[in-house]
Amino acid sequence: LVNKIIIIGAVLNPNGVSKELIENLKSLANKPSENANLRLIELMLNEPNITKSELNKIQNPVLVIAGEKDEVKEIHTKEIQQNISKAELLIIPNSTHYVPFEQPKILNEAILKFLKK
Repeated sequence: LVNKIIIIGAVLNPNGVSKELIENLKSLANKPSENANLRLIELMLNEPNITKSELNKIQNPVLVIAGEKDEVKEIHTKEIQQNISKAELLIIPNSTHYVPFEQPKILNEAILKFLKK
């Protein structure tokens, strides 16, 4: 039912993001009374847990996108792309994890090009 997949700022596990973000999330998790998003924070600290062998099962074309200054480590983004046989990698310059807001024109053009292939 799915022909192509596009992911932006994806991670396999919590180790895929910067240490600074993890430390910030841990600090927020230690203040549950001050934080209405505790459930989301705990989810981000513990999930997902996707293995390389699970990625290897993906047979669809995948466009793997991240910002050049993303909280997701570039090496982690490349690891995702390298473990999906039909994956392409796009690191968008001058952008963070908020690529759709920071570089919408570049992002939209890349997505349309990928979908038209």
